[in-house]
Amino acid sequence: GGSAGSDSETGSLEEDQEVRKPFKEDVHEGKTLFIRGIPFDADEDELSEVLTQFGALRYCRLVTNPATRMCRGSAFVQFFSPSSVQACLQASSTEHSKGIHYGGRRLDVTMAMSKQEVKQFEEQKHPKKQVDKRNLFLSKEGAILPDSDAARDLSKTDMAKRMKVRPLVSQYHLCEKFVSITKITHYVPPHT
Repeated sequence: GGSAGSDSETGSLEEDQEVRKPFKEDVHEGKTLFIRGIPFDADEDELSEVLTQFGALRYCRLVTNPATRMCRGSAFVQFFSPSSVQACLQASSTEHSKGIHYGGRRLDVTMAMSKQEVKQFEEQKHPKKQVDKRNLFLSKEGAILPDSDAARDLSKTDMAKRMKVRPLVSQYHLCEKFVSITKITHYVPPHT
């Protein structure tokens, strides 16, 4: 009994790996849908059965967490026919029907986007901000410029020392150094 069970387990693993072969990007064909709202305990075969009412499927792939192999709540589905895609989209639209349900949940069905379109969408949604990972903004903290109000209260020798150190501070921007946000340092120029 034990060896037969291990043979069937090996067979299912090989089948699972065969099913998981990566597909070339086929979104441009207009036959691929992205589906959200899928239960985390979903099964590809069951989801396929629900969606075959709109036409024959080329594939149905759940988006899974690589560590747990559990569904992340979304899937990619490709139909053989664009008319099947339109029928599925129309059925999922709340304007035309009650939607498509699976596992007690209403599915949110949209056209799939290419990786490049997703990247552009994310960049528009969350524009990249210049992040100062080296905390260089702190190198300007407390800087007193010669023409400022604060400079009038300083002695000429103190201002001269500050101006002498200023080029050294600007070197932080050119090299790989960083300014610590947890350590306070005091630079004492060498006596000359």
